[in-house]
Amino acid sequence: MITVGRSPMGTPHPKQRRVLHDDFLDLTAIRADLDGVDACFCGLASQPSA
Repeated sequence: MITVGRSPMGTPHPKQRRVLHDDFLDLTAIRADLDGVDACFCGLASQPSA
Protein backbone atom coordinates (compact mmCIF):
# COMPACT_ATOMS: atom_id res chain seq x y z
CA MET A 1 0.00 0.00 0.00
CA ILE A 2 1.25 3.47 -0.89
CA THR A 3 -0.02 6.64 0.73
CA VAL A 4 0.66 10.08 -0.69
CA GLY A 5 0.39 13.10 1.57
CA ARG A 6 1.63 16.62 2.11
CA SER A 7 2.97 15.93 5.60
CA PRO A 8 4.03 12.89 7.63
CA MET A 9 1.22 10.91 9.24
CA GLY A 10 1.03 8.98 12.53
CA THR A 11 2.47 5.55 13.23
CA PRO A 12 3.64 3.72 10.10
CA HIS A 13 2.31 0.29 9.12
CA PRO A 14 4.75 -2.39 7.91
CA LYS A 15 2.82 -2.83 4.62
CA GLN A 16 2.56 0.91 3.97
CA ARG A 17 5.00 3.04 1.98
CA ARG A 18 4.62 6.77 2.41
CA VAL A 19 5.38 9.38 -0.22
CA LEU A 20 5.42 13.09 0.63
CA HIS A 21 4.32 15.41 -2.14
CA ASP A 22 2.90 18.96 -2.15
CA ASP A 23 1.33 19.45 -5.57
CA PHE A 24 -1.60 17.09 -6.20
CA LEU A 25 -2.26 18.76 -9.55
CA ASP A 26 1.13 17.61 -10.86
CA LEU A 27 2.20 14.08 -9.91
CA THR A 28 5.07 13.96 -12.41
CA ALA A 29 7.71 14.05 -9.66
CA ILE A 30 6.32 10.90 -8.00
CA ARG A 31 5.45 9.00 -11.19
CA ALA A 32 7.94 6.21 -10.40
CA ASP A 33 6.43 5.80 -6.91
CA LEU A 34 2.99 5.26 -8.45
CA ASP A 35 4.13 2.79 -11.10
CA GLY A 36 2.12 -0.42 -10.83
CA VAL A 37 -0.66 1.11 -8.72
CA ASP A 38 -4.02 -0.39 -9.70
CA ALA A 39 -6.44 1.74 -7.65
CA CYS A 40 -6.63 5.10 -5.94
CA PHE A 41 -8.79 6.27 -3.05
CA CYS A 42 -8.95 10.01 -2.54
CA GLY A 43 -9.47 11.40 0.94
CA LEU A 44 -8.61 15.05 0.32
CA ALA A 45 -10.61 17.55 2.29
CA SER A 46 -10.50 21.29 2.76
CA GLN A 47 -11.23 23.38 5.79
CA PRO A 48 -13.56 26.36 5.53
CA SER A 49 -11.81 29.72 5.75
CA ALA A 50 -12.45 31.78 8.86
